[in-house]
Amino acid sequence: MLAPLAPPSRPGQTGAPWPHRPALEAFHAALFPVDYEPAFYDAVEAGHDGVFSFGLFEGRRGGGGGGGPPVLGHPPPPPPVAFVTARAVPWGELSTADLAVLGLTLPPGRVNRDGVVGGGGGGPADVAPSPPVAAVYVLTLGVPSPTHRRFGAGRALMAAVATRAAALGAGAVYLH
Repeated sequence: MLAPLAPPSRPGQTGAPWPHRPALEAFHAALFPVDYEPAFYDAVEAGHDGVFSFGLFEGRRGGGGGGGPPVLGHPPPPPPVAFVTARAVPWGELSTADLAVLGLTLPPGRVNRDGVVGGGGGGPADVAPSPPVAAVYVLTLGVPSPTHRRFGAGRALMAAVATRAAALGAGAVYLH
């Protein structure tokens, strides 16, 4: 089952621990040669700074399964077997060079990181509103266990990212 690891907002939750943080921290430590700061996991958990995540879960459906918080009277959800974290990147954070590499054109009225203002049109009446998100940057993607690899987990997670990017109005999905 594919599910968000952390919903964009968790209204009404007070002090409920995010059940997937320990697994995500362990995955990152095992898979990547980077020591991620607690602020990274805080952003993933809370959905801050445009960060979002999806996990692929093995096991039961409903009743506390999947990526959400524990449901009263049900056991905690199983840990994800694969994950992706990504970040929605606004126009103002991309340079002219970034836009060129991504094949994006700065919309009229938008300002990029270099201070360049998108042109076009004869005036404000000709400027169509553009989405605030230019692109989605894939931060991390992992399938830690070899027993879960080569079954399309990465493809399913990237499809979820592409769907979220389209919903945000992003013109590209990229990673480095």
